[in-house]
Amino acid sequence: MAVNATDSVAARAHKRITWRLMPFLLLLYFLAYIDRTNVGVAALHMKKSLGDGGLGFDDAIIGIGAGIFFIGYFLLEIPGTLIVEKWSARKWIARIMITWGIVATLMGFIGAPWLQWICLVDWCAVFRPVTAVLGTLTSLLGVDPPNMTNCSCEVKQFYFLRFLLGLAEAGFFPGIIVYLSHWFRYRDRAKAKSQFMIGLPVATMVGIPLSRWIMENVQWGGLTGWRWVYIIEGIPSFIIGFVTLYYLTDKPKDAKWLPADEKAWIMGELERENLAKQSGEKKSLWGEIKEALSRKETYLLCGIYLAVVIGYYGLTFFVPAITERMQGRSTGEKTFIATLPYIFGLITMLWNAHHSDKTGERRIHTVWPLLIGSVAMGLVAFYPDNLTISIICLSLAGVGLHAYLPVFWTWPSAFMTSAVAATAVGLINSVGNLGGYFGPQVVGQMKKQSGSYMPGLKFLAVSILVSGLLAMFLKLPEKKES
Repeated sequence: MAVNATDSVAARAHKRITWRLMPFLLLLYFLAYIDRTNVGVAALHMKKSLGDGGLGFDDAIIGIGAGIFFIGYFLLEIPGTLIVEKWSARKWIARIMITWGIVATLMGFIGAPWLQWICLVDWCAVFRPVTAVLGTLTSLLGVDPPNMTNCSCEVKQFYFLRFLLGLAEAGFFPGIIVYLSHWFRYRDRAKAKSQFMIGLPVATMVGIPLSRWIMENVQWGGLTGWRWVYIIEGIPSFIIGFVTLYYLTDKPKDAKWLPADEKAWIMGELERENLAKQSGEKKSLWGEIKEALSRKETYLLCGIYLAVVIGYYGLTFFVPAITERMQGRSTGEKTFIATLPYIFGLITMLWNAHHSDKTGERRIHTVWPLLIGSVAMGLVAFYPDNLTISIICLSLAGVGLHAYLPVFWTWPSAFMTSAVAATAVGLINSVGNLGGYFGPQVVGQMKKQSGSYMPGLKFLAVSILVSGLLAMFLKLPEKKES
């Protein structure tokens, strides 16, 4: 009888927490991802000449700008996750959304006279040392380092605002990962994280057609369509930021909407899991940081995520341009083809996470999608003129680059206590997202040098393969939470 009563409380608590938090967190991720990646669509018209309403940018400039976002993102990741863990997820996430909404909207005004003050600083010179160091690494691939001299004012504004957008959004994704560990048991986290992370493929499935529609149809106030892509998609983030401040609850103990028995159950479950992973005396904040930085698992996860993010963002930022080159296809058909990787990615992400939680197996559920994604990406590169193979393989690449995600992000909390895991999550995401610099940078420069996206796609395939091979070395602790 007691077992049934406990199961009833557990089921009620899990359902109530899921319905209270997940739809809202999904909305936040949806907005975040649209504002981060809409540059891939807007770039199609930003590359037009100034006389045609564009900025005269080329693929290399777009690639650098897409990548500079992740330099800003890198700087504040670990502090952001520790703020979520030690202070307030609600307040920090609200701050992030409000500031990124402002910056995302400003992207629509690049070149406006009232933004000329940005050009008082030569942002190309500021970022030149960083891009030179990173360019040295990309040069090993035979890719020319980016040209960061003689930048126009519009280019400087583009780079600065992309960097500022990265600073503004830093800590959002890993902060949510840490936040979910405050509400869901280890055994339930892959499924919970998949319900949050479907915001990524959903944002792309909706965002690409929405951005294209805005760009082609909205010309209000004499502003061209690509500007309205940024403005219309940036404003909602600013507004929802204030809603976040009042809607989210930091931890179960603060949840007035959670009945007493359900609150006691989830708090007890999470405390029991945390105690089981503690070894010895309680550590200071600095001690927890040092433990995270000393764990070999942290660096293995950093390597896996870096390699796969290179592949993911290299593809994401240039899929609209790749499909745009398909001959004999209408705009609607091209848009649909561009969304297929994300449709299949969404479906398999949910299935893989559910099956992983059900079986308790994590490693194979991390590895298989990455290996499939690598093979699929390689086939796209080797059969560029075969439309059927390209469509099938782009779809399979979407499977590989999405299905692993929610399972992958269960690993830090499998090894570490909450604050230690928070530091590790911040480091993994910050290092991994440097791949968001390399991917677009390498693909953009290879396209500029060869006139084709195919060499870049081959590089992305190899990068994803490396991540899958590294993931084979992951191993759960012997005493895993059951």
